[in-house]
Amino acid sequence: MSDQTNQNASRSGPSKSSPVKRARRVQSLTEALEIFFSRHKGRGNLRLPHLWEHWPMVMGDPLWRLALPLGVQDRVLLVGAEDNMLMHELSFHTPEMLARANAFMDEEYFGRVRVELVRGRMPLYPPVARPVSGEAKPAGRPKPPDLGSLGGKIDPESPFGRAYLSYLGSFEL
Repeated sequence: MSDQTNQNASRSGPSKSSPVKRARRVQSLTEALEIFFSRHKGRGNLRLPHLWEHWPMVMGDPLWRLALPLGVQDRVLLVGAEDNMLMHELSFHTPEMLARANAFMDEEYFGRVRVELVRGRMPLYPPVARPVSGEAKPAGRPKPPDLGSLGGKIDPESPFGRAYLSYLGSFEL
C-alpha cells in the first residue's frame, strides 16, 4: 500500500515540503503589469494614469477646469460636474471629450462619456485651487461708506441675513 501512496504523490506534483522549481525569470514591475493588463483589459489601462496627469493638455482650456475626471467604468469615461447647470453644459461637450480622450489613448478606448455630479468624490486630477475661508481676500473692492448699517435690522438666521453677513465679510472691516 505504501507503493501506491508514493505513486499517487508523484502524479499529483511536488509535495508542500519540497520547493517548487520555477522556470520564469525575474521581471520588472512594468513588464509584469503589461502582461497582467494584456490578459485582462488591454494596454489602455497602463495609459489611464497618464490621461489623468495630462488632463489639462488633453481637454484644453477652459474644458479641463470644468470637467473633472472621476474614472472609467466599462469603457465609459466618467466626468464630474460641480452643479446641475455645469452638468447640463458639459453634456453638450461629451463628443469632444470622447474624441480628445480616445486620441490621447491612441485607440478607441472609451465608448462614451457620462457626466455626473461630483457629490464629494475626489477627482483624479486636482481642480483649480479655490481660496479657503481663512486666506487673505484680494484687495480691489472699495468699502462702501454705509457698509454695515443694516446689521441690527436684519435677522442673522434668515437666508437674506446670512447672505448679507457673507457680503460684509468680503470687506475688511
